[in-house]
Amino acid sequence: SSGINAECTVLKKSKSDSIDQFESEKRKMEDDLSSRQADIAALAEEVKRMQQKLVETNKSSTELKQLQGNMQELKSKNEDLSKSVDELKEDQHKKESLLKEKEAELKSLKEE
Repeated sequence: SSGINAECTVLKKSKSDSIDQFESEKRKMEDDLSSRQADIAALAEEVKRMQQKLVETNKSSTELKQLQGNMQELKSKNEDLSKSVDELKEDQHKKESLLKEKEAELKSLKEE
């Protein structure tokens, strides 16, 4: 009977270890996620600023000749930023799916 008790103790310990590991991985992922959300927000702000510049640039027709180069540059920067935002969003989506899987796994572990 003491052999069975020892086995139970070992099982309980490994179960609680894996729950702890899940919790810490989950925390890490949540931190990563929120820093990515901050990145996305910052990029979105940048895109907004660029678009504002484009609008202002469009208004001034006298300086248009010299500003056309700037506009092209801004447009391509804007496109790059949009791409970055899309990539970050996609990455965030993957992270969130992974997080949901972890949470489901964790829930089933706790229910055992």
